[in-house]
Amino acid sequence: MKKLLFVLTTLLFISCSSDDDSLENENGFLTVYEDVVFLQETTEEGFTYSFWLIFSPEGVIEGSSEDNFYCDSDFFPWNVEVDGETYEVIKNSSNTLKVRYTYVDTEYPEDNEENEVTISVSDNVLTITFDDGETSALYKAPFAPC
Repeated sequence: MKKLLFVLTTLLFISCSSDDDSLENENGFLTVYEDVVFLQETTEEGFTYSFWLIFSPEGVIEGSSEDNFYCDSDFFPWNVEVDGETYEVIKNSSNTLKVRYTYVDTEYPEDNEENEVTISVSDNVLTITFDDGETSALYKAPFAPC
């Protein structure tokens, strides 16, 4: 009986833990920071380059612009393969999002890649830590540049 109770308790704990990392986690990163714009701007040789991210439980919008010359953005859905690319959510807790990026090219397998990034927020600063240890910071902004 004790073994059965231990097994049931363990299964309940594991199932509750995995809910915290699901896309639907109402206290998770993707809900807490839904539709918040995180922006990084740099100025070089008189031009301002902007890069931003906007998260949602459905996916992430990645955008970039250079002054008023161009503006581009793309939507990347979570856990769906599109043209060989997949952005898999591994962790979705209140201030941390961990994503595995996978690219598979059957025609040119030498181009295949897989990387993980950890994204966290503290004091309105979003920090992206790549699996090689490199980091990048974006700041909470009132709106995307274009």
